Amino acid sequence: LNYNGKFKENYSLIYENQNKLKNLLKNNVLTKDLKYNNLWFLKKGKYLVGEQIGSGRFSTVFKGKDMETGEIVAIKKINKRCDLNEYIMVETKMMKFISEKIKYSCKFKDYFETNSSWYIISSCYDDNLNNYLKKKEHLPPNLINKIFKQLNETFKELLNNKIVHRDIKPDNILIKYDDNYDNDEKINFDSILSDYGESKILNNKNDLIKTYLGTPEFMAPEIFELNGYKNTCDLYSIGVTIYLLYFGIHSFDNQNIHRMLQIVLF
Repeated sequence: LNYNGKFKENYSLIYENQNKLKNLLKNNVLTKDLKYNNLWFLKKGKYLVGEQIGSGRFSTVFKGKDMETGEIVAIKKINKRCDLNEYIMVETKMMKFISEKIKYSCKFKDYFETNSSWYIISSCYDDNLNNYLKKKEHLPPNLINKIFKQLNETFKELLNNKIVHRDIKPDNILIKYDDNYDNDEKINFDSILSDYGESKILNNKNDLIKTYLGTPEFMAPEIFELNGYKNTCDLYSIGVTIYLLYFGIHSFDNQNIHRMLQIVLF
């Protein structure tokens, strides 16, 4: 590299970022439990990346901070070694489309890529419903009713916009605690639908989808049958989720996939 050109510019940026990191380590909710060498910047210092808060088959999610606005965000990193370009484009396009249209849906903030990874930036929430269920043996009926009401409202908006989510389950339902409520017991929150990577827009109300997608214990029977299904499959997933919240167990034996299929289909 030209010493007087790009190298000098990069060195200056690295030096500037190191000073930023040192200043951010003190009294910062994002970085207080992290060591200096565990922090890094993205997009020329726009985003500070902190602790890992989730992971999937192909992605890792970090808690981050938008250095321009001060907002805490979720940073989803997907490795380009996985052949997921089409998947990423679908999720990004879908999140942009629904971000302002659906109240209880994860809000899109930004998208960019590097030589090795794709990054999707979205609003950061307090937890997901699956993690919450692991901490709480029983949920109060009024909270379950609120979750159902919000999921139903989101489902209606998906219908209105001809969107099929195809993977509604507790892992993909984020929770945001009510700031105006005494949440010491953490028993009041909003339910936010996320993860639109498997979603699809139906151009015609009579269109049928024949792709086998989803999480088996939350999938509608018509998906298994492969004869074609519509966006009503999401309502089935919501019903199975609410059953789990009320009774603490799945509506079908999810330990044996073959036995579960027999019950669901026959």
